Amino acid sequence: MRPLLIGSRRPALISLFTLTLCTSLILGSGVSSQTPTPQADPTQEIQQLAADDVENDITRRPSYAKELYEKPSPGLTGPEIMQIYDKAYTEAQKAKKKDLRGLLPDNGLLIPLLLIVGAVLGKLFEETLLTTTKKLFKACNDWIYARFAGNRFFRNIALRRYRADLLDKYKELKIPFRENQKPLLMNDVYVPLKVEGGSQRQLENIYTAINGHQRLMVKGPPGSGKSMLLKDIAFVYGDNRLTAIPDGPVPVLLELHRLGDAKLSQEQLIKALADVFK
Repeated sequence: MRPLLIGSRRPALISLFTLTLCTSLILGSGVSSQTPTPQADPTQEIQQLAADDVENDITRRPSYAKELYEKPSPGLTGPEIMQIYDKAYTEAQKAKKKDLRGLLPDNGLLIPLLLIVGAVLGKLFEETLLTTTKKLFKACNDWIYARFAGNRFFRNIALRRYRADLLDKYKELKIPFRENQKPLLMNDVYVPLKVEGGSQRQLENIYTAINGHQRLMVKGPPGSGKSMLLKDIAFVYGDNRLTAIPDGPVPVLLELHRLGDAKLSQEQLIKALADVFK
């Protein structure tokens, strides 16, 4: 009976052995068929380090590359690592400069042109702002002056403006036969003539006569220089050179053509006098 029992178990043992062997072969072939992970190429890593340094504007550092990759890369010597780094760094620099030049036009004048345009626009803006500010200040000043004109506290301001207007009006000699030529300057060419005063028939300087008399009348034949003399007096006052006259009179030059109306009224005379100060 025992032999029959052992004999009946033998096929089962053989089947178990066969299954175990197949399993081992399958698992063994699966492990051996896996591909090993390739190691990173140190040359590419060195080149990438150089490219990153250029991109981040880091100064060339071959010694650092040698220290970083010499031990992990037994196939490369220190000088070879430094040479690879230097070459890659130089190539990355050239590529970066080429990219920057690509932002410019072919003639390379975009940046200088933009700088010139910016400078011109800045100058125009500065001049416009300055001119606008001056006009605004003058407008405010004129409004205040017109609002309080005649007030004794504004007397000095009014006289200063009046002198400036006289100086500007009579500083040039406008001679009819010199229409196409530059006007002559009153201060450079005009010499006031001496005048004959009183019954003594002696000549004296006009400003000495003004200083010594409260009222004067200038007479003379046509073309003798009466109008020019009076204009010179107004010009000298505008130049602030009549300070020696007592009580500080204010000369007002009123041409006769302003009073040509035969029916001149007092209001018209006052208006004509007021127009002189405009």
